[in-house]
Amino acid sequence: MRFGLVGTGHWARIAHAPALVSTPGVSLAAVWGRNAGAARSMAAEHGAAGFSDVSAFLDAVDAVAFAVPPDVQAPLAIRAAEAGKHLLLEKPVALSVSDADKLAAAVSTAGVASVVFFTHQFDTEIRAWLADEQARGAGGGWSGGVAVWLGAALQPDSPFNTPWRQEKGGLWDLGPHVVAMLWACLGPVTSVTAVAGGADVTHQ
Repeated sequence: MRFGLVGTGHWARIAHAPALVSTPGVSLAAVWGRNAGAARSMAAEHGAAGFSDVSAFLDAVDAVAFAVPPDVQAPLAIRAAEAGKHLLLEKPVALSVSDADKLAAAVSTAGVASVVFFTHQFDTEIRAWLADEQARGAGGGWSGGVAVWLGAALQPDSPFNTPWRQEKGGLWDLGPHVVAMLWACLGPVTSVTAVAGGADVTHQ
């Protein structure tokens, strides 16, 4: 399957591109970025084609992996879905419920596959643990859970210290990982409560 990569930043370089080129049955065929020069440079590193035009980029691939801020991802992912491309999405998928709903509707209407890149759920040990919890079934499994995820994305020297993270904070950045893990072992999340802790640590 020919994958296109949207984004040329740190996470695209250390995670998405290496994962795509090392996965059997997948080829990194194209790279698009808001910085056309950076897109060409990253593409050249992996034997792919760099694009500045979104339509031409989409024409060259079967699926798209996203490594851009959520406000950039949502409209481009909708466009990709409408073009019949499968989606590997970053979290959060959008910065508003409305945009997230539009993306979900586009995926459903197009009948394409989509998955959000919750890294822990692809870890072998965690997948085995989840399978064990789910096998216990109702009455024999979990009746509650606690998850803790600490991050340092907002440290001055962090490559993840980006404008959208500064604006939205830990609840939007790390929070989705925690909710996804709780959903996987406990079932659908019905409500979320969060308070600011000491030193502005977010407790969820």
